[in-house]
Amino acid sequence: MGILAWLLGGCSDLARELDPFMQLKSGMSGAQVIDKVGPPQYQQAMPTGEIRWDYTLGPEGQQNYFLWFDGTLNFQRLEPLLSRQNFSQIHTGMTAMAVREKLGPYFYERVYPFKEGVTREWRFADTPSSQTELFYIEFDAQERVQATGYRPDPRQEHG
Repeated sequence: MGILAWLLGGCSDLARELDPFMQLKSGMSGAQVIDKVGPPQYQQAMPTGEIRWDYTLGPEGQQNYFLWFDGTLNFQRLEPLLSRQNFSQIHTGMTAMAVREKLGPYFYERVYPFKEGVTREWRFADTPSSQTELFYIEFDAQERVQATGYRPDPRQEHG
């Protein structure tokens, strides 16, 4: 059992080492960050003077990131978005825009023909070596959260 835990722990460390986002260092220039992870999907100047770059590794990836820079485009910090901690902050009545600010873009949307509203899903994994799950949010016709939950990723069920 100890060997299995060591092997799994080693896989997790290796996956983390191979993830270019985990190799970013505070103080890197915006150009260095782009060389390492590519251009962002979206950039936004924040009221605080910081600049936020959005990265989405979906639909098949298991993470969305915000990268934070100071006003001169020096990298400050990485913020992983798809975590149980962030999911727990989603509450009934929250707007779809507020959810996007917390989790980043969803990877899949289900529209039901006889129900007003949609269900959106985010694929995530607790660790780089764990199986993926889906976090879902049901929105009403006004784009407000009605319910949330977790379900198994169908890709994991079929091997």
